[in-house]
Parts: sequence; structure tokens; C-alpha cells
Amino acid sequence: TAGTTVTIGTSGVPVVIGGTWVDENNSHFTANLTGRVTYTGINPSFAPVSVSITADPATGSNKDFSIGIGVNGTAVAASFVPARASAGDLVSGTVIWEILFTNGDYAEAFLQNDTDTTNFTVSKAVLRIN
Repeated sequence: TAGTTVTIGTSGVPVVIGGTWVDENNSHFTANLTGRVTYTGINPSFAPVSVSITADPATGSNKDFSIGIGVNGTAVAASFVPARASAGDLVSGTVIWEILFTNGDYAEAFLQNDTDTTNFTVSKAVLRIN
């Protein structure tokens, strides 16, 4: 995905990184335009999941934020990686995780503003499941 705004309602609460996502390639998963990647395999399977983003706050300086992975709509708190950015100063971050998927489980990328309710602009995001 590219060029999306993550609207922050409450500080410290993870929000799905929306926007328009593009499915580059898949096997045993389906991806939709909102960034949700769903496991379609028959047997349960462990799979490495990574999220890489480049983002900055819409305004302000020294905003602490975190990116992470969610499973079935719930953010996995232990997956979150912290970063700090200022408006106009893009910061990149990467999360590496592993998930046990069963048929119908899905993964999404999340961002949370840990400082306040300033929105974040995600310039680029990649969600990869191997």
C-alpha cells in the first residue's frame, strides 16, 4: 500500500493500516484490497509474517509510535516494534513474527500512536507471509 492516513482515535490503541493494498503473489492465502491476508490452506500451518512500513505523523515532532501484526482483527501486543518520528521526517520500521494459521485466520498490519492522537501518514507498507 502507499499513501494512506491512519486515523488515531486514542493514544496507545492499535489501528489497522488501511489504504489500497495490492496482492503481488500468493499461495494458500488470499489478500483483499484492505490489506487483510486470509489463510485458505486445509491443514494448520506456521508461517513467518513480516510488516515493513515507512511513516511519519501528520503534524508535530518526536511522536512515539509502534507497528505490529494482528490476527483475526486483534493486535498481537508482543509483535509491536517502537519508533519515533516527526512530521516530514519519514521513519521505517519492520516487524518479524510467526503465526499458526488455521483455515480462515487472517493477518493485518497495525500502527498505534503512543504519544497522542495525531494521525500518521504511511507512505509505504508491505505485509509479507511466507
